[in-house]
Amino acid sequence: MKRNKINKQKIKSLRAIARKNYGLQKERIGQNTYRTAKIHFEDFEDHMMRTTALLDVCILALESEGEFYSKILSHKSRDIAIQQALELVIQLLPHDDISKYQQLIHILEEDVEAFGFPKKLKKLIKMNADEKEKKI
Repeated sequence: MKRNKINKQKIKSLRAIARKNYGLQKERIGQNTYRTAKIHFEDFEDHMMRTTALLDVCILALESEGEFYSKILSHKSRDIAIQQALELVIQLLPHDDISKYQQLIHILEEDVEAFGFPKKLKKLIKMNADEKEKKI
């Protein structure tokens, strides 16, 4: 009986650990399973500073003529390391944030012709414009 309680408590503890939102998280996209890593930034400035630093390192590595000098890195290819760093930078770029920012601008400017403009809001803005036209 005690063993059963211990096993139940172990399972409960394991589930609690699995529910935490840090570390690599499984994400299923189509038939593929990927791991998603979360990186915390203080703000957009911090994000841009770190992304720029990665790009700076890649530029410096491309400008250098030698290979890695460290014994630990002697088996690594400079080109592959730079490529992987650049791929990471591409993934760090805030594509979704910029898209959201554009949508906010379109809504605030009432740019009803913009792609993805909310249909209900578009209808209300056009109805309001028609009412103003009738009053004139």
